[in-house]
Amino acid sequence: MQKKNTIFFIAGIVFAAGIVGMMSVRAGNNAVDCSLDFYTAIDIYPVDETMMSAGYEKVTENNWHCVLNNLDVYVTYDYENRICCKNNYYFRLEDLYIKDEKTYLSKNMLEEILTSEISRENNKIVVTEKDYSDFDWTSSPVITHAGGAVREKGELWYYTNSKDALIQNYSLGCRLFEFDMYPTNDDNLAIVHDWTQFGRLDGTYLSAEEWLNFKTGTSNVSDGKYETMLIGTLMDEMQINQDLFVITDTKSTEFSQEVIRRQFEIIYREAAARDLKLLNRVIPQIYNKEMYDIVQSVYKFPNLIFTCYATEEPGEEIVEFCIAHEEFKAVTAPFSEERLTQTDIARLHQHELKLYFHTIYSYAELAEAFKNGADGVYSGIFTPDEVGIYLDAAERMNKENLTE
Repeated sequence: MQKKNTIFFIAGIVFAAGIVGMMSVRAGNNAVDCSLDFYTAIDIYPVDETMMSAGYEKVTENNWHCVLNNLDVYVTYDYENRICCKNNYYFRLEDLYIKDEKTYLSKNMLEEILTSEISRENNKIVVTEKDYSDFDWTSSPVITHAGGAVREKGELWYYTNSKDALIQNYSLGCRLFEFDMYPTNDDNLAIVHDWTQFGRLDGTYLSAEEWLNFKTGTSNVSDGKYETMLIGTLMDEMQINQDLFVITDTKSTEFSQEVIRRQFEIIYREAAARDLKLLNRVIPQIYNKEMYDIVQSVYKFPNLIFTCYATEEPGEEIVEFCIAHEEFKAVTAPFSEERLTQTDIARLHQHELKLYFHTIYSYAELAEAFKNGADGVYSGIFTPDEVGIYLDAAERMNKENLTE
């Protein structure tokens, strides 16, 4: 027995020595120098070859360019600071490796940056477009409200619905966004909450061009500094980031059925001018049964979410309506909603529908939301990673309490 243990001990030393021989840590950039066999084993890819396979052209060292859906896309790798920038969207580079002055990244990291699928076929790197149409967007515990807050030193700017908010929150890991949308005076949709608290602050409808030339901020602020968007601008960003999903808040309770229909005709028009597959990642927020018929008559959106605040129907009727229409994947309700009973919530879950509460601004509200049966929340400040950490901690605490 002692001899057998000795053999295992020696074998362990030899194995460890082999691993040490394969790997050496470079203290300067925390990269690891490994054998190519090791690269294959842990599924990492050379950055330059992968970028070329994805159709990018190398402009300068570590700077790449391609034309994607008629849009210029620029990607820059900053290996020293372990950051990648794609059209101002930032990605933190994990699993960075170097071999013979060649840089490698993990498959998952490159797929996230390129929103593509990467594989090896006959010793060649193959990059193909990834179809997010069937992605389960309800797996996100956070719907980033109004594009998310813009974080600046010492302050948070809510409700900007700005491109700045989108870029910052996407870079923080958010992928499921809710944006407010309001008509312009020239048959377009501005990404804005309304024209009373934003724009000229007097209810005047701006034109598409006027809004794009405007700088927005938070509610009731006329001297904003953030970049505005139209629905087409937002769809361009969705083409750059194929994993970006958008929930529409079209304020439809404020408009006639004719205007509601026109809002979604504009959404369809802008998608058709680019790629109709974009509509698989546009999720209309439905306010009542009548709106459902109007929206789906324009285009049969495969994903819908029902919001409770704009209807007085009982919770049970809302639940049954959503169950009866397979396009609904989730229901959202105010944080203080009392119409949805625990029985209603259980029935939603029985039919694999998710429940989101809105709008959450604190950990106390976050805890209460999940305690009351929420699967996720609308929030301008919490990211999916932050909520995930909270949920993991809560689950561990519950398990510990059960074992006591």
